[in-house]
Amino acid sequence: MTRIIAIALAGVLGALVATSAHADTDEDTYIDAEITQTMIEASTIDLDARAATVDLDASGSRIELEQTIEEREHRTVRLTSDLLFAFDSADLTEAARGAVADLAAGIPDGAAVTVDGHTDSIGDGSYNDDLSRRRADAVAAVLAETRPGLGLTVTGHGERELLVKEGEGDQAPNRRVEVGFDSPRG
Repeated sequence: MTRIIAIALAGVLGALVATSAHADTDEDTYIDAEITQTMIEASTIDLDARAATVDLDASGSRIELEQTIEEREHRTVRLTSDLLFAFDSADLTEAARGAVADLAAGIPDGAAVTVDGHTDSIGDGSYNDDLSRRRADAVAAVLAETRPGLGLTVTGHGERELLVKEGEGDQAPNRRVEVGFDSPRG
């Protein structure tokens, strides 16, 4: 067990200094008081650290960075913006840059690639258009740096293509950048 001395500053000061109860004087009256062992013991709390901890189950609490959607010969990789960017930012984190570079390595040679930025509906529509485009540009820059031969088309959609309608649940899925590509036909 851990003993923590919890002496309230106001209580100690209140024991040492008292304000005069007389309305006709502004002088403070000082009381000569000593803090005793009994006072200290009365102001301590016994804590059991084992009882103050909680076991957490992290299963199901992890958010995936990406989700892949396959339709015939087209693949769309949906990147979660909440893990790529800080709030109201279009600067990729270092970890996000690495994840986008890994994604680039899996895109077939000669593929035409679309990079589409999306936001939720919170805030001004024109601001969201700009933010979605800047985020798509940031992802496209890493793709181009990693794979210079890719043909990239970059678009910011703002809040026009919501996956979750406003008021119908968590808006996080709306904040995303999607990277789409077809396998070249040969």
